[in-house]
Amino acid sequence: RSPASRLSSPTRSPASKRGSGATPAMSASWALGWPPGSRGRRGRPGGGFTRAAGGALLAPAPGAQRLGLRPALIDRLGEALADAGARWGRDAAHRVASGAPDESAYTWQWAIDRLLLGHASADDADIAGVAPLPRFEAGDLVGLDSLLAGLRALERLARELASPRAPLHWPRVLAAVLDDLLSDRPQDPADARAIEALRAHVGALSEQLVAAGLDAPMPSSVVRAWLQARLGENDDRQPFLSGGVTFGRMVPMRLIPFKVICLLGMNDGDYPRRDAGGALNRLTAALGTPRRQVGDRSVREDDRFLFLQLLASAGQVFYLSFLGNDPRSGDSKPPSVVVSELMDVAARYFTDPADAAARLLLRHPLQPFAPQAFGAVVDAREAPADAARRIGFHSAWRPAAQGGRRGA
Repeated sequence: RSPASRLSSPTRSPASKRGSGATPAMSASWALGWPPGSRGRRGRPGGGFTRAAGGALLAPAPGAQRLGLRPALIDRLGEALADAGARWGRDAAHRVASGAPDESAYTWQWAIDRLLLGHASADDADIAGVAPLPRFEAGDLVGLDSLLAGLRALERLARELASPRAPLHWPRVLAAVLDDLLSDRPQDPADARAIEALRAHVGALSEQLVAAGLDAPMPSSVVRAWLQARLGENDDRQPFLSGGVTFGRMVPMRLIPFKVICLLGMNDGDYPRRDAGGALNRLTAALGTPRRQVGDRSVREDDRFLFLQLLASAGQVFYLSFLGNDPRSGDSKPPSVVVSELMDVAARYFTDPADAAARLLLRHPLQPFAPQAFGAVVDAREAPADAARRIGFHSAWRPAAQGGRRGA
């Protein structure tokens, strides 16, 4: 971590910061070893153990310190694994357990075998159907041995998580994970506090399981959901108002008036949140059915009410931002339903509701060097005041914008 990354601007203050959920120690501990059948972001079997995800085990300082890996060695290992073809999956068995074909090519084990054979043979001729890759020097083998130790610890964790266990067995499993993957004496005080918080969460889980008196085997998905909820809780020690611009999560009952309130990421499907499935919560299962009782909580309705609270707290400006186009296809995407409803209601208070609705919505260009960001006219019918809202202030992009206009 560079010294510059530790600096913070005196005019910006993060509020409602998660006490330990965003630290490297957290991602290294919990992001990788869940059941092999879990799927990645695009639904691909075994997608949770890609080369990038595996690198998340090595990059955080506590994990690297525990394995004895220096930053320069981590970089060399990553480049070697990429050249050797490590893509996703620990080995062929891991892929089979993930619902993929029984194929070892482009797994971590396949790539490591290529590197080890290349070092042993110093040649790239095929050996038993494997193409060696001579990349390592003698000093790099120590790092590779440390990497293998981390992968073995991860495999032990995957075996533990693959089947339901007695409830009181889970805290012991998680405590062993911390011992295997994270240093007990991290150099960074922030990492030390994060690991301490992790151990406190594991202790709280043990206490709650004892108090609940559960005997039936519990799947790892329940433990994971509990941990994610705990890691997502607010840290009350973080200051709320300590700078000119305050960044915070959307927290209920924070009715503090501000002149300007900006909400980012108000995308359709992201907000308001959807109520989770009711497999473990009978109150959630009753939502939307005649069995629902007065007072039964709905996360979606809570978010809608929170949106109204924030609207009431804005004194002069209520700024809403959402992703208006798909980043891959370019197709138009609607905003959150609460944003659409607010725009419809606000437009009714104008003489021409349709024109008002169009002017309430401002489409920004995709690139910072777009001519529109430097005063180019997009629509002659657009009011100058609306066009001015699109102008940027990054002078470094002006030459690219001017070049684009000359090329046109």
